[in-house]
Amino acid sequence: MKTLRLVALIAVLAELAACHQQNISKTVAPASFSMKIERTDSGITAQCTKGCRWTSVSADCAECVHRIDATGIGPASKVEDPQVVFAFNLQEFEGKLVATSIKGTAWTKLSWSCGRALCSARLDETGVSPST
Repeated sequence: MKTLRLVALIAVLAELAACHQQNISKTVAPASFSMKIERTDSGITAQCTKGCRWTSVSADCAECVHRIDATGIGPASKVEDPQVVFAFNLQEFEGKLVATSIKGTAWTKLSWSCGRALCSARLDETGVSPST
């Protein structure tokens, strides 16, 4: 009886270990999106050209941390929608805009300098580039 319990326990542990390994090795491809982000005197504006359910959003809070995702812009504490394929937080820090990925990007953290004037950049799932 003890042997049977031990075999059953080992089988359960082996199955759990296999599931755990599958989750660790699973890689998720980044979502496909592209947008122009601009810092203004009063906050942030963004125009999405690919991968969003919106075309233009803005937030009037220059010192806030903003969550930008496929559904729009909101506070960093915005509840995550499991259907959203990408999300990142955006904030100004020491004269730079800093984007921190939450999900759906190939990058973890990006930053770009802004100076005192209006500042804009193109952001997508692979990184950031100057806006034209």
